[in-house]
Amino acid sequence: MVPKDDWRRMGQETYLMDAELQYIAPYIPRSETWEHEHCEFCTGKISPYDGDLHNAYCTTDEKRSHWICPACFDDFKNEFKWTIQTGFELKILDLHWATGGKDNPEDQCLHGNVFVRIGDEILDEGTDSWTVSAGAYRMLESVYSNHRLRADGDFLPCCGFSMFQDERDKITIMGCSNGIDWSVTHEGGMVRLITGANTQVTIPLAEYKNIIFAFADTITSFYETCSPKTPITEAYECNAHQIFWSNWEKWRDENYNQRSTPMQTVILYATKHGATQEIARRIATHINGATIHDLKHPIPALADYDCVILGSSLYAGSIRKEAKTFLSQHADELQSKTLGLFLSGMETGEGEKAFAANFPPALLQTAKATSLLGGIFDPKKAGAMARLIMKAVTKQSGYVSTLDDEKIKRFAALMSR
Repeated sequence: MVPKDDWRRMGQETYLMDAELQYIAPYIPRSETWEHEHCEFCTGKISPYDGDLHNAYCTTDEKRSHWICPACFDDFKNEFKWTIQTGFELKILDLHWATGGKDNPEDQCLHGNVFVRIGDEILDEGTDSWTVSAGAYRMLESVYSNHRLRADGDFLPCCGFSMFQDERDKITIMGCSNGIDWSVTHEGGMVRLITGANTQVTIPLAEYKNIIFAFADTITSFYETCSPKTPITEAYECNAHQIFWSNWEKWRDENYNQRSTPMQTVILYATKHGATQEIARRIATHINGATIHDLKHPIPALADYDCVILGSSLYAGSIRKEAKTFLSQHADELQSKTLGLFLSGMETGEGEKAFAANFPPALLQTAKATSLLGGIFDPKKAGAMARLIMKAVTKQSGYVSTLDDEKIKRFAALMSR
């Protein structure tokens, strides 16, 4: 219980008692002239800029009128009886087989009407029918690894007319190109969901897991109420169906933890204004199982990863202090990893020189890939001197991005081999 004379108390109970809140991560400015908020309790600044809070809770009214930092939320949540509106809703409204009936021994693929909301964007109100059995399989897998938008199969495909085994415990579900999809990126204990319209929400992994498990359990229960399925005669599809249900049960197990084996990739980054973080996110969308981590925070145990990608922004030819500290502490350990190094910056053509000046020769020899992947200049985040230099060099004074998606894809492809 927070003491009654705590300095943060300023009568907030008159407008925040029993409020419904939503978690926002990261904070996105409302407009060019409205680029930050303040916590209603401690007045901490919430913005996308370095040194400020980037994540917070806010009220669910249209204007998002009141904001609360995570620390104050933890202190006052019980007293103020706040409820949290999830940024992700996934609800089955109806289940049926392709013929429209409630039971069909010949049909292996379950269809259904689903309500889906990510942030403020409603992807489907439940008016269309999707192959929910195939979708739930992919969603269960996404609890443990990243899912790439339109690259790893739709979460809600229109149809899934066949499946085949492509690896020992992997299957491919074939269907048409119509469907609903969003990306899933694991970021530590959080999960970031991004739609095709670039609506983004970040929610705790535990919350995401509960939503997906509830979705899958509803489908499992429906299968159990139906007649036994007619055995599949084609050997290749029979094997695929066995793998399908084996993986389903494995991923649905509350105690299953894919991190019992080394994760495929961790992407560590040091950023000042966010460009390096954005590159890390883009790389992660092309590497299955990759997670990203800001070097400003305590690093995860490298022993849990067999592949490490390290990136930093450049300023006056030097990488950031956090990256230098990390290198000094872990250079030996990195030599035993599959290693990738990338830089972000506006200095085109300076990549080779910058790598030589900032990384030990032994690591450069170890690295599987090194690349300067472009940068972002945002005058709102830059100081006066940086704006003057940028204008003199590029003859531009506004927002400039030189991020090279093709180079990012090639870099990720090298690290995936």
